[in-house]
Order: sequence, then structure tokens, then C-alpha cells
Amino acid sequence: MARVRAWCGAAALAVGLGIALLCGASVAGADPGVESEPGSAAVSGVARGSDDTGPSKPTQGVSRGRPGIAAAEGDAAAEDDADVLVETPAPRHVKTAAARTSSNPGEAVVDALLGAAQAFLPEPKIPDGSRVTLGRSTLEIPCGCEGTRVDATWYFPNQDTEPDGLIYLQHGFFRDNRAMSALAVDLSERTNSVVVTPTLSSNFLTPSGCWINGEPMQQAVAALFEGDRRALTASAFAAGYATTLPRRYVLSGHSAGGGLAVAVAVANGDDENLAGVVMFDGVTTTAERMSAALSVLPPRVQVLQIAAPPSPWNADGATTAALIAARPNEFVGVLLVNGTHIDAEGASSDALARLFVGVPTPANVEAVPAIAGQWISTLLAGGRVVGAPAHPVPGATAVPLQYGPPGPSRQPSRSFVPQG
Repeated sequence: MARVRAWCGAAALAVGLGIALLCGASVAGADPGVESEPGSAAVSGVARGSDDTGPSKPTQGVSRGRPGIAAAEGDAAAEDDADVLVETPAPRHVKTAAARTSSNPGEAVVDALLGAAQAFLPEPKIPDGSRVTLGRSTLEIPCGCEGTRVDATWYFPNQDTEPDGLIYLQHGFFRDNRAMSALAVDLSERTNSVVVTPTLSSNFLTPSGCWINGEPMQQAVAALFEGDRRALTASAFAAGYATTLPRRYVLSGHSAGGGLAVAVAVANGDDENLAGVVMFDGVTTTAERMSAALSVLPPRVQVLQIAAPPSPWNADGATTAALIAARPNEFVGVLLVNGTHIDAEGASSDALARLFVGVPTPANVEAVPAIAGQWISTLLAGGRVVGAPAHPVPGATAVPLQYGPPGPSRQPSRSFVPQG
């Protein structure tokens, strides 16, 4: 029943958003929003990178340059691939995945709803005073017969020291990577990490299975971290990052993006560079799927959840309950009191999501990156997370999760309670 309610809720949101936005934003929904050639990149407030999808070979051994600079002077290999450095504003959102055409009427309808539902998400921006820089490019994901090219936004910490790690941050169902922008900036700064936020399709009618909950897509994302990480390196280079990406990485995601992060972790469980998984009210398609994933994931790979109270938007907390049940004797995360499913989106959310899901409190919005930043820094350093502050910021309360008796609804998915 929890799964049915979750899908019904998603369908209701899709229909509601589609009607509202298709009436008032048909132009925005139809505009593919591409203002640069595929594979090109621009960096907010810094120089433009290569117009190619990346270097002819991974930039192993390239001396570190400031993010946004295509190459350091004297680096012949990088200079050959770099454009003349110019100042340019960040482009509008690139909808490489959603802009495709389809011969399947049902798939086309869902694509139209996706475009409408995402039309009012705000464009990414870097807050005043932040040292983080933003770059855009495309990312080649080996999903489907010909692969899938998706929009990717990169956030570079731009500090004096080498980055401590790489964070893969995935948006939720029916969203795109703009919804993760505020969180990405905050995490990049707090953890001194490079953050990449790809846009994956939410079209469940895609024949190839290359959508956010599809196993082919999950396996394809896992493949990005294998070997020399050629696709990630090329995408980062095209976004303006002219040095080697950090080897150690954390997988993270909001809602369905959290479910994808867990699936990728299962595929890459033997990778010693995988530091851990952090979910932001993460949701898998079924609780059984989460349980199965955790049964094969090595115990050394910690899976952490910043949960909101059970609701239709997180499948009545089924994924959180499965996580607690699978690892009952260890710390698995916290519940934010009075939290909402979109706390992690923060300033990057939109009015329609707040209308349907609820308005997050400013304190909880601030608490999400405060908690996650501490966890990710610990994981990247090779440590193990054992808790979180009860009051990470003034006005927010985070309580550890533990397994408890079923709630009044008698639904097993409600069988987690905060520990007092």
C-alpha cells in the first residue's frame, strides 16, 4: 500500500504540475533551453572551458589550476584542448535528456509533463562571498545502445588546498539538477569537495530503462567510477576543471536520487575509493529493494539518511525503516523534527513543490548541509560516523533513528521512531 500511495502521490503531483504549468508556461516547457553546443561549458564568473566534451585522454598528472581555467600556462597537453579564455555568464539550463524526441506517445506525454513540472526551478547561483565556482557541461553515461548524454553542473571549492573528495549528488524524481544547486554549493564549501549534479530522466516509460529508477541507469552511473573515470574527467574538464579529480568519493542523493546512490554503491561495493552513502530523505522503489541492497553491501560502506517524518512523498518512510532494520546495531542517520521531504532542496526548490509537499522551516533547510557536511568530511577522511548534533543549528532538532513498533496506521513502513 505504501508503494501504491507513493506512486499515486507522484502521479497527482505530475498531473497537478502539468495542468498548472502547461497552461501558464507552455513556452518555457517547450524550450529545450540549450544555448550552447552539446559538450560545451561555461563557468559562472570565471573563464570558459573547452568546447569539446573533454580532453582526448584523462587529465592525469596535470598541474592544479584554479577551477574555470582550461589549462595552466605551459601545460602543452591542456593548452591544445583549451579555448581562448574569456569572461562569460553562466548559460541557461541545458535540458539534454528532456529535449529528446520520442516515437512513443506515452513517453512523449511524460516528457512534456517533466518539462512543465521543472519549468519554474530557479537557475543555480553562487551566493555572495562564496569561493565555490560553478561550471556546466555534459556527461556521457553508458546507458542504452548509444549511451546517454545528460546535463551536468559542477561545483568546485576553489580553495588553496587540493579537494578532499568528489561528491556525486543526484536530484529526486520529477526534478532536475537545478533543485540540488543550493545544497551542492554548501557541501562543496563545507567539505572542500568537487560536487557533480547530473540531470537524469524521470521518464519511467523510457524503453531502454535509462531513467533514475531504472536498473540500466543505476549500473551505468556505477560504471562512471570504474577505471580512469574517463567520462567524469572529460565532463569536469569541459566545465573548467583542469586537474585530476579526487579519487575518493561519496554517493548522495535526494528522494529517488538517494535510492540510486544506494544501488550504485552496491555495484561499486568493492571499490576502496567509495567512502560512503548519504541520502536526503532517500527513497527506493520498494522497501524490499533497499533491504536486498543492504544485504549485499559490505558493512564497511556506511549508508546514512537525513529523514523527514513518514509521508506519501517518502513512501511512508519505508526506505528509512528498511535501512534501520537492516543495520539495527549501528548509527544510520537522523530524523529532522517537523521536517519535509524537500528540506534538502532549500533555496533551489520552487513554489509548486512547496505547495504540494509543504514549506520547509529555515532552520531545517540550514540543518541539512550542516549535518551532511560533517558526515561527508568524516567519511572522506576514512572515519566512521557515529552520530549527529541534537541541535545542528538553532531551531532545528535532529534525533537518531531506531527501529520501533508499528505506528497507528498499522503500516510496517511506519515502524521507525526517533530515539529519545
